Amino acid sequence: MLTNELWHLRQQAHHFILNANRSCTPQEIARHLFGPQRHEDPVAQLVVRNILDGDPAVCRGHDARWIAFDAPFLEHPLNELRHVVVDLETTGSLIGVDRIIEVGIAVLEGGRITQRFSSLTHSSRPVSGRIRRLTGIRSSDLDGAPAFGEVAPIIMDMLRGADSFVAHDVRFDLNFLGWELARHGHVMPELPGLCTLRLAQQLWPDHDGWRLQDLAGSFAVTHDRPHRAGEDALATAGVLAHALEQAVVSGAAVFGDLYRLTSFLEDTDHDGDEMAARAG
Repeated sequence: MLTNELWHLRQQAHHFILNANRSCTPQEIARHLFGPQRHEDPVAQLVVRNILDGDPAVCRGHDARWIAFDAPFLEHPLNELRHVVVDLETTGSLIGVDRIIEVGIAVLEGGRITQRFSSLTHSSRPVSGRIRRLTGIRSSDLDGAPAFGEVAPIIMDMLRGADSFVAHDVRFDLNFLGWELARHGHVMPELPGLCTLRLAQQLWPDHDGWRLQDLAGSFAVTHDRPHRAGEDALATAGVLAHALEQAVVSGAAVFGDLYRLTSFLEDTDHDGDEMAARAG
């Protein structure tokens, strides 16, 4: 049973997330509950998670941000959503230290790709041997490439009006791109994150591997150059299209259902078990 204090904190957090009508970071919620001096405190953020874990009115999204299930934006029909699929190649994984060296974007609407963009971006930080072997990108390839600041307005234009930010490891790409855009004076739109890796693990738990190239191969999605941002973004969009189709088959109808997939899949399994029992 919830204590009165925990119940009130949970209610306050829920109302804050609901009124925001978007996904909210733990820092934002901590600021609202405990004041501005606490929002960056890791302990306060842990308390936020402890408060909200188990609350059926909210969920922790694929990007580790919190969403209220009764938020209006989650009621948008799945077939009307505009997904912006992003892939980045970088000099490493340290945000604030490493740099983006290639950007790939594909916009998926109504099950088809309506826009695409890819570009190398110049970086003064050298490309390591590991990254060169993984991507095939050499430091010399970036000498004539545009600076990130030159392609940032194109990225911002493609993100505006989107319903979700999608990647095959959304926490990496979303946070890395957001930091780099901010460094160049842009504020990335607050978009809920969808992770095709997470969706694939939920929808196809018995699949033989959930790497992007594994999934693309299974669904006959073109993926000629793995670990190149443009190709990876297109392949991720293809996998997303298959995931959305499967989600609909499982009973999903609106955006919020993508964050409730486990319950839909459990219901489908139970229905299958009941039919098998009747047949027996």
